[in-house]
Amino acid sequence: MSKKTIALLLTLAAVSMGSITGCGGSDDSSSDSSSDTASTTTEAPTKAEFVTQANAVCKSAIDKVSDSSTDLGENAPDEELVQFIKDEYIPTIKDELSQLQELTPPEGDEDSWDEILTAFDDGISGVEDDPEAAVAGNENPLADASEKAKAYGLKVCGNN
Repeated sequence: MSKKTIALLLTLAAVSMGSITGCGGSDDSSSDSSSDTASTTTEAPTKAEFVTQANAVCKSAIDKVSDSSTDLGENAPDEELVQFIKDEYIPTIKDELSQLQELTPPEGDEDSWDEILTAFDDGISGVEDDPEAAVAGNENPLADASEKAKAYGLKVCGNN
């Protein structure tokens, strides 16, 4: 794989915090009887437990992106990298985001978690809107989510 391809994949995988945005803190209404999801009325985790859960989700997504990138050639052309982003990377980080949204953050961290998830969702939208920019390396739509994740204490999610 070329250095360009490796750099792109590492950057995308490392900041793959984007698929983790949205409604992690919306569990505030979990006492609502309309909640039929797998999450039951359990006690909120400690921050350490939560970080472990979130990092496991992110590691799984990074591993999946890494595994699916093995088919890319040594000097994959930009078109092939863009197609990889569309076909493999974006669906993987969207799934990652969905899984992260299902996590219940520690009590008092709901707003911080929502900010991370929102930044991640916005970043995913940026990659979807312009995958060519991700290949060109001009900007990183997931940078805000990455910074927020690192500031929160996540070690795998958002790690560059």
